[in-house]
Amino acid sequence: MFEFLTGLDLCSLRRVSTASLSAIDEYMRRVYSVNRIFAPFFTPDQTIELRQIQSETSLLVSGSAVVQFFERVNYPGSNLNLYIEEKDMPTLAQFIDSCGYKYKNSPSQPSSLNAVLERKDDWIRLSYPHKNHWYDDVPQQFMATFSFVKQTPLRPPIEVQIVVSTGLSIAPVFDFHSTVIMNIITYKTAISFFPLSSFHFRETLVTSPDRDKGKAGLQKYSVRGWAVIENMESYPLDKYRPAEYYSRTRSIGDPHSWMIHLAPIDKRACRDEYPLNIDWIVNQGRLGDRAAVTHMQLCAPSGDDDGYLLYHR
Repeated sequence: MFEFLTGLDLCSLRRVSTASLSAIDEYMRRVYSVNRIFAPFFTPDQTIELRQIQSETSLLVSGSAVVQFFERVNYPGSNLNLYIEEKDMPTLAQFIDSCGYKYKNSPSQPSSLNAVLERKDDWIRLSYPHKNHWYDDVPQQFMATFSFVKQTPLRPPIEVQIVVSTGLSIAPVFDFHSTVIMNIITYKTAISFFPLSSFHFRETLVTSPDRDKGKAGLQKYSVRGWAVIENMESYPLDKYRPAEYYSRTRSIGDPHSWMIHLAPIDKRACRDEYPLNIDWIVNQGRLGDRAAVTHMQLCAPSGDDDGYLLYHR
């Protein structure tokens, strides 16, 4: 029965009685396991090592794998998307390589992983060769995507993608096509930024002004059962509008976030959980003469005036 309930329904039902509390907690421990994310791509020992790397670096998991985690479903053929800061990329790439994956270059990228790591200063140019300047239409904080593929005997090849950011590794998450995909997994917490709309009402609010860029992704989630909300002006007036959409400053772990604490790992030395001190603004506005759009603006942590977190369309 539990698999037919949303996360919000489960949290409500567990308050009914001691028996329901015990049963649902056991169910949630089983289904909200990070091992479900990593099992198609890594062995148990490799998963532990990857989470160790997460605990020591800027590594985050995002993309459709995290949607599957919160939805408690599996999408056959999905990739695993790993987001990391520029300085930590070599550690992660070498680990992925050691797990039997082979680097798969795009036409503009070097043909070997060693060549990639040696040409770090060229990552943006190699990823956007058609741009006259590296900053022309290149998402802020986003540097490059590197793909790794592994052949498997009984099923199609599996792929892991490393997305490298010049700033915080969370920044590209706010460049996604819509809100359903804005979720992350750190080394000890799974976090959804728009959980009520995404996983209870099954809606996704478009956040990319470039509709062509996000068209394939929006179509994919529409087929999977999400209603696509083009902008807040098109939101049905007779429907409840989730507070997480309102124009206000949001923060990771605020009352609108959904946070699931993961089973602990035996850590070596790790810093405080990354990146739980980030704020962002959900802006509703217009870009020129276009229809009203929603976009995200990251704000630097309190006391940090470098502006490296600023993300604004």
